Amino acid sequence: MPENRNRGLVFPLLLILIGAVLLLERLGLWSLNWARLGQLWPLILVFLGLEILLRHTRVGGVVSLLVALSIVALVAILLFSGGPRQVDYTRETFSYPLEGLKAASVRLEVGVGQLEVSPLEDSDQVLEAEIQHGNATRLIREISEKDKEIRVALKTTGGSQAWNPLGRSVEEDWRIGLSTQIPLSLEINSGVNRSRLELTGLKLKRLALNAGVGETEVTLPEIGAYEVSIKGGVGAVKVKIPESMEARIRVDGGLGAVDIGERYEQQGKYYVTKGYARADDKADIEVDGGVGAITIR
Repeated sequence: MPENRNRGLVFPLLLILIGAVLLLERLGLWSLNWARLGQLWPLILVFLGLEILLRHTRVGGVVSLLVALSIVALVAILLFSGGPRQVDYTRETFSYPLEGLKAASVRLEVGVGQLEVSPLEDSDQVLEAEIQHGNATRLIREISEKDKEIRVALKTTGGSQAWNPLGRSVEEDWRIGLSTQIPLSLEINSGVNRSRLELTGLKLKRLALNAGVGETEVTLPEIGAYEVSIKGGVGAVKVKIPESMEARIRVDGGLGAVDIGERYEQQGKYYVTKGYARADDKADIEVDGGVGAITIR
């Protein structure tokens, strides 16, 4: 019985496409619009449907390949195309005071756009936020306080961030400042965006980063003992651990590449710095790789 050679066409094509896109961006030959690229995710369903439909036909492999190449060409056209639709934005600015608080827990759910997190220097606020979003989108704030700990959750809802390849993406702009005076737990759920997390000076206890589609840069605090959980998405995640910090990193598999710095020694499933066991200032990091690249230095 002849061997079926048409199996497994979808994921190799996706890996080739993602790798080519990331290579072009790193070489400076293409300024990638992650927001527009993220809107094209339904094409994965198209690829899967084609493979299931044509897998057992005589010409299935040829037809699937031709259609896949046509879709890739369409993706390129859509990524380079402009959008005629004018988008109106709303900018909201707000803050929450410390007022005797002893700890904070912050959750950010960012859609399409960019996110910047930075420390608040010499501020009596636990959080300062400036968020730009489309007029058709509503910003949801959930705030609660118990035992002198504040919990803040921010997300946007409504509007149109769905499939609209010929229109202009409604891109949000989040700028968040966090207090350096109290212990902090931070959770970030990214959609399709570019994120820069400057956490230097924060009294971080835990960071949970669920990366989506795009590029994320994280600089961790230089003192303290904290935990970091990173779930990679599609794109690049770059993590900088200060030289003053010892660290232990566990990496679970994914389809992408994980690059660990030279100062870490591999011990089974872990990468560990020499002074980790005796250190007071240390980071425990767990990485669940996705499709893309994760770099830790």
